[in-house]
Amino acid sequence: MSAPWVFILIGVIAVIINFGSHKDALVSFFGLEITAQSLDAGALIVGRAFAVTAAVMLLACTTPISELLMGMRRIGIPGVLVDISAATYRMIFLLLDRAGAIRRAQAARLGYTNSRRATSSMGQLLATVFVSSWDRARRLEAGLDGRGGTAELVPIRPAKPFSGRFIFWTLIANLLAAALVITIWWWK
Repeated sequence: MSAPWVFILIGVIAVIINFGSHKDALVSFFGLEITAQSLDAGALIVGRAFAVTAAVMLLACTTPISELLMGMRRIGIPGVLVDISAATYRMIFLLLDRAGAIRRAQAARLGYTNSRRATSSMGQLLATVFVSSWDRARRLEAGLDGRGGTAELVPIRPAKPFSGRFIFWTLIANLLAAALVITIWWWK
């Protein structure tokens, strides 16, 4: 969860700090200023980013990839993009597994006993994973070419029909949330 926050922090810093001279600057140093408006904009960005990050993390942690892929197909995303997403998802875990196995082998051979060896071992690990991923991608491409490259990947599970009750209650919850946000904004 820290990776999104680093990106968000860098973006917020770029929004909060302004160039120039404003008469309403709260802090000013070396031509860089922080104003109340820029702080408000930064707080708004952090709030929205937190909400979106939480929603994506909830989706990623509660929904199987097969359901996400079927949902992508259902809403009309081209099959090629869905297939690329499925292959990418699969390859990420294969690469992580390969990197973990190599790292365990290096650690068993005392590859991380001091900083010099650790740096060397990490470089070898990255090079080996890069080469093996390149080789795996070439083999995958050859396999797809052998099939003609036009066949779409078959989903793991068939799509479940939409539940009318679920859609109804989801719409009600969203409308209530929107009404709450509008009410808070209006009373502000």
